[in-house]
Amino acid sequence: MHTYEIRITANRQEEDGEAFRIDRLHEVLGYAVAYAELKSDISLTKNLLHLHDHKGTLSVLWRNTPTKVQADAISKAWASEIGDRSDSIDTYIHPQEIDM
Repeated sequence: MHTYEIRITANRQEEDGEAFRIDRLHEVLGYAVAYAELKSDISLTKNLLHLHDHKGTLSVLWRNTPTKVQADAISKAWASEIGDRSDSIDTYIHPQEIDM
């Protein structure tokens, strides 16, 4: 089994008592992974690069275009009670690396 590094960051995480955002993102990630695995998609952690919480808007950076299950997993997790109860999500696809 491979462990993939997923970067988790938040706006002003060190200031204004907003460190809870990092914990919340870890919980959202756990929810999303469990949801995707229940739907037989075991590649979410391989495809996900970065989650960032900016004042309640979740930014998601993917290695490749996410599957419907992967996108749904993140969306449902963020909209849940453990997330922000929001559908405010910005999605980005990482530019492909080019071998030179």
